[in-house]
Amino acid sequence: MASRSTTLEVATMKTRLTESGPEVLAVLCFFLAGSVSAQDARPSAVSETLPQLCAPTRVFDSGKLKVYAVSPVRKVFSKHKPDAWGKVTTKDKIQLSMARNETEPFFLVLRPSAELKNVTISFDWTPKSDTGGRPSAEPTWSYRRVAEVPVKGISRWYGLAGFETGTIPDPLLSNEAFTAPADLNSVLLVEARTSFNIEPGLSSGSIRVHADGTLLASLPVEVNIWDIALPSKPMLQTLTHNLEDRSRASWNFLHEAGFTALKYGPDAPAVRLDKTGELHVDFTEYKKGLDVVFDELGYDYVLLPPSLLGYNSHVSKSYLGLGLSVGSEKFWPVFDQYMKKLGDFYRASGWNDKVVFYMFDEVNEEHHELVIKLAKRAKLHFPEVTVMISTHVMSDELAAALDAWCVPWHFFATQPEHIPNWRKWQRGGLELWAYMNSLYTLNTAASLGANRFYPSVLAKYGYKGNFWWGIAYNGKKDPWTELHRHGNQKQGMYGNGLLFYPPRKKRISGFVPWHASLRWESYRQGLDEFALMAQLGDLLTQVRRGLGKPAQQDHFSKERSMRWWGSLLASEFRMHTFRPDVEYVHRFRQLIAHELQTLSQRPLGIADVEYAGGPYIASNTAHIRGVCQAGTLVTVAGKRVTRQQGFSQTQPFSYRMEVRLQPGRNLIPVVLDDGKGNTKTFFRDVHYRMPESKQK
Repeated sequence: MASRSTTLEVATMKTRLTESGPEVLAVLCFFLAGSVSAQDARPSAVSETLPQLCAPTRVFDSGKLKVYAVSPVRKVFSKHKPDAWGKVTTKDKIQLSMARNETEPFFLVLRPSAELKNVTISFDWTPKSDTGGRPSAEPTWSYRRVAEVPVKGISRWYGLAGFETGTIPDPLLSNEAFTAPADLNSVLLVEARTSFNIEPGLSSGSIRVHADGTLLASLPVEVNIWDIALPSKPMLQTLTHNLEDRSRASWNFLHEAGFTALKYGPDAPAVRLDKTGELHVDFTEYKKGLDVVFDELGYDYVLLPPSLLGYNSHVSKSYLGLGLSVGSEKFWPVFDQYMKKLGDFYRASGWNDKVVFYMFDEVNEEHHELVIKLAKRAKLHFPEVTVMISTHVMSDELAAALDAWCVPWHFFATQPEHIPNWRKWQRGGLELWAYMNSLYTLNTAASLGANRFYPSVLAKYGYKGNFWWGIAYNGKKDPWTELHRHGNQKQGMYGNGLLFYPPRKKRISGFVPWHASLRWESYRQGLDEFALMAQLGDLLTQVRRGLGKPAQQDHFSKERSMRWWGSLLASEFRMHTFRPDVEYVHRFRQLIAHELQTLSQRPLGIADVEYAGGPYIASNTAHIRGVCQAGTLVTVAGKRVTRQQGFSQTQPFSYRMEVRLQPGRNLIPVVLDDGKGNTKTFFRDVHYRMPESKQK
């Protein structure tokens, strides 16, 4: 699928590097509105102290009510005592950090000693006084209450086990007044939202807890707003089915939730095959639906209707409902007509680049020859269409016939040793999407963290999209009272195909918004980290151009950099390789935000860690390398880079330094100083896990 251009505005800054040698003119492009605007920004602080949400924090204790701020990637059960969370810190305020145009959530956990009735939350914010006469734009706030649903047994599917049973926190309710039981946790998902035009820097206010109209607690909140902004639309494509109906209200709900592509959107156009073999297609109603999907709501893609041509080892026996077996002699003339008519229709409407022909799901190798023939015939009649399949096995010939490949990450047929082939086919123009059904697992402890990490791991490997096969499936049962165990009696999985819960009491006709799950909200928040990584990769590409030849080496490439950043969260691509301390995501965000605000500042330079195998390193040394403009003084972990280590006074140079590590996390500062009053600091977080053989 062709990469779509973002809405980023690009400006060009020319930096003249004049030293004692030849003059070098470097051109640095950095992103402004809708992306990064950091050329004059003060970098966000990175210190040994982790962000507050990296550990549960008690922020209020009156004896009658205790209140905690907890990371939204930590699953908080109503019945668990805070002691079960491990280390709990104490602070006198809640501290958050976020970009412009971002929503940042956290759990507010209320634990009263006696039952509280009619509990509500309100927000009070202090307008900034130093806005230079501009209207003050403060964060907006909202909250939803976390409910729990019954899970009767364990999940065991796709090589993953979920052992949580009883009631499990997952669906999100509205912000109506509620009762907070004594000595139990009432969990609220609180969200701060910033606009594009909010001023960077610190902003403060309070969250107030009320019961029966009485103020019980006023919790100070401090938000550090980074001088970077997320784009207006998600940068990772997210594809799913419709909900209960195909209506504007339903499509709008999904689009606002974060979906960018539909399978299939409106009802398929009506088809009729006459006695002469001519295919008639009526696009009237279908076009009305696509007018809404594309032109009103702004979706990026729909799948070509009406359905799959096959799955696994099966092929459809009734193409277009006409009783034609896919691949049969009678099939091909009808297929050719249909693809041509579709191409003409989309092209006439200006939607020819918004259609994905997803032909087969998990197709076996026995049908790859048929897939190649279908792809070539489809392109013959509709050249602009994106042809995609999902399959466990790819070949050079199949990759050459496709535009996109949806890789099943949860199946063990997909192996880490295939990753070099991913890169080869990506360089050849094949776009990669993925789906990982194990992420649905409701009752595994890692579910929230894994869904949060997943988009960043996709960015690590240069993937462009993700496919949720279902978001409202529960085996025709009411998920509020009986969750379906997808699979069989011996093995199965709770939550497979279910990310949204239907309205509990539907009192009106028409579409009523569904209830998002915590698993979905974790994934949706991970879309923001994907966008940060994508913007960082684009900015790095521009900086490398400004640094000339030394920065063009492959180990300084955007692809290599994304692998390192992604390796902070996962060593490979399956859930069991994701780091277990999921709250680290808040440090990860902090490091990326600092990098985005620092990278385009003077003096021009980049920094890299040679190891990119995963969150932990087994060696007690790390090698830091990078490239700087001529004459830049570089200090790594307090030691100056010498000429023997690469320093040059006359031209851009690469450097390499060895750093001794202590067991645990090591925050390594890399300071660049041009000697003209311009300095900046990169930070590299390296976690040394001493091998057991070396431990005493």
